[in-house]
Amino acid sequence: MDKIKIKMIFIKIAYIVGIILDGLLGIDMFLYTFLGKSIYLHNQNIPISSNETQPVMMFGTALMIGWTILLGWGLHKPIERKGTLIITAFPVVFLYLIYDIFQYINDISITDPSSKIVVMIIRCGLIILMMVAYIFANQVKERKK
Repeated sequence: MDKIKIKMIFIKIAYIVGIILDGLLGIDMFLYTFLGKSIYLHNQNIPISSNETQPVMMFGTALMIGWTILLGWGLHKPIERKGTLIITAFPVVFLYLIYDIFQYINDISITDPSSKIVVMIIRCGLIILMMVAYIFANQVKERKK
């Protein structure tokens, strides 16, 4: 298999990982907002759904589902829409990472520290994945010229 095909596979995997993670979180946020049930959020220092927190979760759910669709749109033409990779890494995942670090340093998370560290490692991995995929997309674009 040539280098271009390997890079294209890597780029598509980056999109698919983003779609899966955002989609699952969006579904979880929806379930938490409307049914009070969660697979992930109950361990992430998210307040119990109430009249005060529900509108915020509704907006967050809409944004998460929207981002999932945006990454799906990018996957359809991964080279032409490579910008979705960079804006997924910075500011989206990067700002989540900063928030996680802030929670960890200030000890304001209800999760155990090891769980928060695992989440931070995953976020760092996502940033690296998206950045490498973006670099590969630029290289593939240059080769096609």
